[in-house]
Amino acid sequence: MEKPIDTPTAMLVTGIAGSPFSHSRSRVLVEQILARFKDAGCRTELVVVGDIPGDALLSRSGAPELQNALDNIAAAAVVVVGTPVYKATYAGALKTLFDNFPQRFLAGKVAIPVATGGTSNHMLAVDHTLRPLMANEGAVSIARGVYAVDAEFTEGEPSAEVRERLNSAVIESLALAKGLMSLSSDTATTATLPSPW
Repeated sequence: MEKPIDTPTAMLVTGIAGSPFSHSRSRVLVEQILARFKDAGCRTELVVVGDIPGDALLSRSGAPELQNALDNIAAAAVVVVGTPVYKATYAGALKTLFDNFPQRFLAGKVAIPVATGGTSNHMLAVDHTLRPLMANEGAVSIARGVYAVDAEFTEGEPSAEVRERLNSAVIESLALAKGLMSLSSDTATTATLPSPW
């Protein structure tokens, strides 16, 4: 994938695979998005919720696996949040990770909502449950998330149409992240200007 825009090479993108299982379709999509960011010159990290001990997530004990995940999320400019849809909402494992976030933990970050489900019946879960979860933590989500159904995977790989949606999500989020960085820089400069009076 060619660089779609001028990308700050130091920018970190962290993916969150929110399935309770280490291997899942939602993780595949998150990993493919991260690969596109890497091709665009970004640094990437992957947080696999299923690899974090359950007692650490539930007790908020500050276990090394949990703390490492939180550090990678805190340092990111873009966060890719992936989850399977269970009973019309995101995975409980993902919510348990979010419960460990300090208040407004995703403020100033761009978020890409990614979800997978058995049928298109659960497509609205992206906008009705996943997007509000990220917004509650202060994230700015891209206009359109990515939702893929089981039938759009062949031998574990997403279809060409899904891959195109992944490309669009990356391009939009890079532009949005660059805009937020520019705005933050302008605000900081304005705040440090000496008073003319």
